Amino acid sequence: MPTPPDDLPEPLRGRPWFVFGSPDSRDRDVLYAVESLPALETAKRWCQSAHENRNLIVVEDGIIRACFKGNVDETHNALLRTYELHAQAHPLPLTRPLPRLVPLKAVRAIRMVLSHLTRTRARAQIKAALRSLDQQRRVALLGELELAALEAPVDAWKSVAFQLVQLLALADGAELYTKASAAAFAPGVARLLAREPATRRDLEALGELRD
Repeated sequence: MPTPPDDLPEPLRGRPWFVFGSPDSRDRDVLYAVESLPALETAKRWCQSAHENRNLIVVEDGIIRACFKGNVDETHNALLRTYELHAQAHPLPLTRPLPRLVPLKAVRAIRMVLSHLTRTRARAQIKAALRSLDQQRRVALLGELELAALEAPVDAWKSVAFQLVQLLALADGAELYTKASAAAFAPGVARLLAREPATRRDLEALGELRD
């Protein structure tokens, strides 16, 4: 049976927790169920960890009603779909899937993609678009970026690829919550999803996916 890390804050000790996401992930993604979400700074402090990617959820009547990070519908269905891929310490508290909100996913995915590219030479343009809160401006900028000319860490390219694949798949009615399913949907970016060093061909494939 899995155990929580040593750096788990006292308020989360004894709370139900659930591992989710890709079974072959280098990171451990974990949801901790709480009675209610704490204040923003408290939630940030609770979620700080050197050992896992931690998030907080509120579950009522078999449904995730709130989460600290991410969209509720995606977090809910991700746990529901991938719970059985991991050893768990607590029974699954969810009873049914939630309908996905594609526009909400689009807003978050595009924001995350741009955020992961803020350390490239397009930093100034991206920062301005993110500060503007203008979704059309963000979409336009993403479409204009020459991805193959940008340099970013492998973790950034992995996240960019995964977000774009998830969004495109969802627009087609498919929900993808693991790297394997994302790679099967878009083989051209499989190396990026696997955190392999990005080649020009990989980034060109990513650009084709975006377009």
